Amino acid sequence: MLVTGNTVIDALLMTAAKPLETTITLDDSKRLVMVTSHRRENFGKPFRDICSALKTLAERNPDVQF
Repeated sequence: MLVTGNTVIDALLMTAAKPLETTITLDDSKRLVMVTSHRRENFGKPFRDICSALKTLAERNPDVQF
């Protein structure tokens, strides 16, 4: 029998278990949203649209850091 898992979830759980190392300052009083957009379908205009949406969300939600 072969057992496989969801490699993205496995990587997320492995990463989440590690201490966060960053060169940016994080505000512990704010919620944190991490965004990935590495898919080929997001190149060009779709990526600009994602960035525009994130900017709008950030402006409307000062209690969240992206």
